[in-house]
Amino acid sequence: MSQILIKRMQHEMTILENPPAGIQAYLKNEDKINLLEAKIQGTAGTPYEGGTFKLEITIPDRYDPPIVKFNTPIYHPNIDSGGRICLDILNGPPKGQWKPSININSTLLSIQQLMNDPNPDDPLMAEITKQYRENKPQFIATAKEWTKKHALDQTNVVKPKAAKKVDDDSSDSDSGSESDSDEEPAPKKQKLDSKPTAPISTPTPTTVEKKDQRKKAIIFEDKEEEKVEPTQKPITQKKPTLTVKRKKD
Repeated sequence: MSQILIKRMQHEMTILENPPAGIQAYLKNEDKINLLEAKIQGTAGTPYEGGTFKLEITIPDRYDPPIVKFNTPIYHPNIDSGGRICLDILNGPPKGQWKPSININSTLLSIQQLMNDPNPDDPLMAEITKQYRENKPQFIATAKEWTKKHALDQTNVVKPKAAKKVDDDSSDSDSGSESDSDEEPAPKKQKLDSKPTAPISTPTPTTVEKKDQRKKAIIFEDKEEEKVEPTQKPITQKKPTLTVKRKKD
């Protein structure tokens, strides 16, 4: 193992600590520092949406382009059935545009961009390229089928938990199982009537009613005045009369 490779891989691993969104790369085998495994997430809105595509990257001993291939089958005009990729930065000059300043992160970003926007002018799969040009809806449908079949990583899919149905009238078995737990059941909330109660308003008397009330009051007062208490006859005491008898001479 050359010192050039060791120095190059130390630099690459430092950059790979901060990968771009939807991309990651790591050592496939601790015994081989120049062999990496990468994953590219399919971009939303493309036929590869929801898929996880695995790639293998081999770094040469010298500063040459990395050897990259898809391990996950993909339906694409620029990627063949063996996983080889037709991309200019994967080839050195004069055929390609690779240069030593291009790192693994940049390479994977270019591959992701190629997935999103195929290049029919530099095809690798003739039949797929023809379908892409002449019948794009059919190409998209087939690419989605391949993604669903080969690239969906079920281990990364988080399945939603089923909501537990709570019945008001629980069975005896359910109540028995609940009694075994230490937690006490939460008290049931009383259902409040959402309709506001109208305030009780005291009816105000109308003008006619007020007049009637006044008349009744006057009549009542007149009757009170007419009531005369029964008069008692005064008791007259008779004055005692004195009779004087004169003596006859």
